[in-house]
Amino acid sequence: MVQTVGAVLDGLDDVVEKLMLGTAEVPDLPKGEPGSIVTGVGPDIRGVFRFGRVLHNLSDWWADASSLNALAKWINERTRIKTDMNVEGGAMMLTDANLMKSPLLFMTGHDPALVKSRNLMRGSGGGVGGKLAKRLSDAEAAALRKYLVEKRGFLIFDDCGVNAPAQAMVRLFLAQLRRVMPEYQVERIQNDHEIYSNFYEMGGPPVGFDIFWWGTRPPKRNYLEGVSVEDQLVSLVVRRDYMCAMEAVSLPTRSVHYSPEVYRFMTNVVVYAITHGEIADYTRYIPKDFLAKQSIPTSIPGSTRIASTPLLDRELR
Repeated sequence: MVQTVGAVLDGLDDVVEKLMLGTAEVPDLPKGEPGSIVTGVGPDIRGVFRFGRVLHNLSDWWADASSLNALAKWINERTRIKTDMNVEGGAMMLTDANLMKSPLLFMTGHDPALVKSRNLMRGSGGGVGGKLAKRLSDAEAAALRKYLVEKRGFLIFDDCGVNAPAQAMVRLFLAQLRRVMPEYQVERIQNDHEIYSNFYEMGGPPVGFDIFWWGTRPPKRNYLEGVSVEDQLVSLVVRRDYMCAMEAVSLPTRSVHYSPEVYRFMTNVVVYAITHGEIADYTRYIPKDFLAKQSIPTSIPGSTRIASTPLLDRELR
């Protein structure tokens, strides 16, 4: 297709406008509200980000209590994304109005049988009513569907796998996903997905605390799973206990207290969540492959072509 000079200039104007937006200042978020506003180009991303975890009754939702604060600290120290968890109420129920303002949510818990046997729901963390539930309520399920399918928010489910072989909490969570969005399938995330390269270059998912919970015979699963809506990843299913690997509190039963690869991967997850979907404001952000996708004209613009005339023909002869 022959491009006119006007079309070429319009394309250049669009590129320049986006580049100028990429240098814009970012305002603060409203107090107590989750959200994200970012600017920049590719890995040179900067802005503000506030996120939280889901308060639910399927298990002990407060498990690995210090992990997400530790992640926020990592992001603040190693990126220019000002990050915190200062959401009003501290955590969000799926029916909370703030849910639809949060581009990223974390959900976790132990095997419900373990929670019940140790009476964890009556602990200081508490639950919604203090009793275990076998499934989300209808209102919670409807809200989660709106969050994932309509708003394209991003939900990370991380199995706190002390009883890893049973995988009871994973199975319970997957059952909720099938109920909430039955037309979408949980699929393997390929290791060349942009979630492994948008900030840190990684060849695939890092090892988490699954190497401890599974004993001497961990499963050979060098991939993660998730659910996508129209090619956009909206939920990540983690069977590798990443939140435990990010715990800031060292426990005497652990031989490892720090996992930089998990922090790097979760940074990539944050960047993905705040540059996709309908919740985060990334109108002033330019993906790293934006300029590469701009078409370069391969032929002379039509308006510069000169028609042949008898006089010109004589001149050329």
